[in-house]
Amino acid sequence: MFSSYFGYVVKQKVLLIGLGPHCKRIYIAGLKRFDLSPALIIDIESKRRDVEAFVRERGLASELFFIPDEERDATVLSDYVQSNLDRLIVSHQISHAIISTEPKAHYAYLQYLIIKQIPTLTDKPITSPVDVINNEEQARKISAEYHHLLSLAESYNTPVVVQCQRRYDPRYRWIIDRVGTLIHEYALPVSHIHITHCDGSLNMPDEFFSRENHPYKYGYGKLFHSGYHFIDLANLLLSYDQLSPEKRPSDCLVTSSHYSPHDQLFALDESFYLRAFKQGGYSTFYDLWRNQKYLNMGELDMLALFEFSRGSQVVTTCSLNLLQSGFTRRAWTHLPIDNYKGNGRVRHETLSLQMGPLMNIQVHSYQAYEIKERNNQSIDHQAPGGLEHFDIHIFRNSDIIGGLPHEIVKGSDLFPKQIESSNHFIGYNEYARAECLSDFLNGREGRSNLQAQMLTIDMVTNAYISMCRKRRGEAPVSKFKLTNQNLIEEHSYGKSELCSGIYCRS
Repeated sequence: MFSSYFGYVVKQKVLLIGLGPHCKRIYIAGLKRFDLSPALIIDIESKRRDVEAFVRERGLASELFFIPDEERDATVLSDYVQSNLDRLIVSHQISHAIISTEPKAHYAYLQYLIIKQIPTLTDKPITSPVDVINNEEQARKISAEYHHLLSLAESYNTPVVVQCQRRYDPRYRWIIDRVGTLIHEYALPVSHIHITHCDGSLNMPDEFFSRENHPYKYGYGKLFHSGYHFIDLANLLLSYDQLSPEKRPSDCLVTSSHYSPHDQLFALDESFYLRAFKQGGYSTFYDLWRNQKYLNMGELDMLALFEFSRGSQVVTTCSLNLLQSGFTRRAWTHLPIDNYKGNGRVRHETLSLQMGPLMNIQVHSYQAYEIKERNNQSIDHQAPGGLEHFDIHIFRNSDIIGGLPHEIVKGSDLFPKQIESSNHFIGYNEYARAECLSDFLNGREGRSNLQAQMLTIDMVTNAYISMCRKRRGEAPVSKFKLTNQNLIEEHSYGKSELCSGIYCRS
């Protein structure tokens, strides 16, 4: 075992699938924090040189295995890949697996690992069928593939954890505790949630066709990128809505709008690149735009309203503005080596949660600097614009519920005091990811297991159905049913855990 401020971490034998920019930043660094390294790394053949160089530079003793590129998006692993994995898993005594590939590959690896009964941590989204914004049948596969994996996990008694770090974030856990207390005392539902998230990632016109990290060319976008986390955050915030059965919602109505690469090239015409970057050369791509070649790409931005109701009574409204076309620090046309966090991407994140007339909780988190500026001593990273800015405002009807009418809590005050001075510190969001990894390695999968993702999957599926219908010229509306279950669920593959509160599904 290894001891840190996360407690003891069991020394597991880890299989790591996919060694991209996110994996290097989160999982390689996270495992190192726990004095671990992958026993086995899998990637595609075209990444061999990059992977071998990285492993050599880091001095990792991991064995490497590369699969043919033509199998990168298979929904089932080939006999060749499976037989080699069978052999390598046995020879390395693999106990746990982490999936950090491009998400189109998740489904095949998850099926294989679940049947092998290897506990698995996967990045979001759980699976990513292609063309979900254009084809309603493809959108419905999001839910169908999820339920297939959930059934497999139950049948084979295999823990599966989804890396949704806000479920582990002490700042949001603090908010949830306050909401839960008020619900318990007053039997009052969360009346409204509004979430805005923007991680502007300006793409040059040619990059929409070439990029594989957070792509749009496969008919999905922001909602499968960082947007998934905020659908899941809404699920998480609603999960404490411990109401009597007669107040629990039974239905959800979804409406949406979206903004696509096709729309952006209309707004950012050829003259924009000449003015902003003093560079042209994109006329070929604007010819492609005029010929509708960007038309079926996934969403840059998605705006959605989720109305949870019981019969004719609205219980909770939830609005989400999820953006990737907004503010960025990118001021160059070339793609850097690190196009995950080193390409001008900064985060603006806000939340407003209303508890009827009794309380409003707001989160304000605004970055103006990139992570490469973390060590700049002239920047106050806790202040607006800083990398770790995160302020919680609480407004109370204090004559009824007590407390101060207005209180401000600094997000950094809710973390262990020693973490920012640690050599491993790369951000509070990353701390939450590391806690997820620690829980996974120690066998505590309940907080973000597959069952806990059920409402998230329903919301994502129906948001894409709504967007499909808009593209067909129909009303961008979709509906789904909710089935009440007990707050505490006994899973055949894990101990008793809170599932998704009033929104637990059968």
